[in-house]
Amino acid sequence: VAADDFGLSRPLGALRALCAAGLAQVDTALEMSSTDARLLRIAIVVRRVLWDWPQIRQAAARKALRTLLVCCDASSTAAYDLDEYPVPPSADPADLTVAWLYDALTPAISAPVIAIPDEIRTCPSRYQLAAARWMIDRERHPERHPDPCWFRYEIAAPDHDDGEAIWYDAVRGAFMPGDRPVPDIQVPRGGILADQMGLGKTLECLMLVVANRRDRPNADL
Repeated sequence: VAADDFGLSRPLGALRALCAAGLAQVDTALEMSSTDARLLRIAIVVRRVLWDWPQIRQAAARKALRTLLVCCDASSTAAYDLDEYPVPPSADPADLTVAWLYDALTPAISAPVIAIPDEIRTCPSRYQLAAARWMIDRERHPERHPDPCWFRYEIAAPDHDDGEAIWYDAVRGAFMPGDRPVPDIQVPRGGILADQMGLGKTLECLMLVVANRRDRPNADL
């Protein structure tokens, strides 16, 4: 899939690239005027073997299809200008930076806390009690849940009642038929305590140690 003059990050360029490669047929509805062209809806009728094709492993093909998937999102009713970027190039989850991640993080408004352990003589702050509770939960309660990297997109023609869907892994760039279940992932025990310097991580860890001791009374030293 070769890039063209329209750019793979724009709907029209993505349409042309995927059609030229034979990866998909498209059913579109356009609103034309003397000043602009609006993409009202787009539906990709994806070949069943799409996710097995060598072409889809190319970065250009994944970029083009990602552009179209954004336009096909069933939860969105917005119209896209054919020459606009539906998603800024920097919004590709695979390209996100650590700085962006930290900027996006917000503290919980009412995070649960633990009671102050009897062995702790210092009076911890509430955020330290919340951090200790979070660490205890991470040690005691490993979880499984659907992989959050997979996003579901409707890809059938707009006039279809039973819309066909496709799963798209936004991080790895993988695709999967919509009738398959999203794989579960095992959330590992533990985590990263990443409070800034001077906020009391040592006290938080001490509270974790005394509040969640390992039950091995006969263990050898």
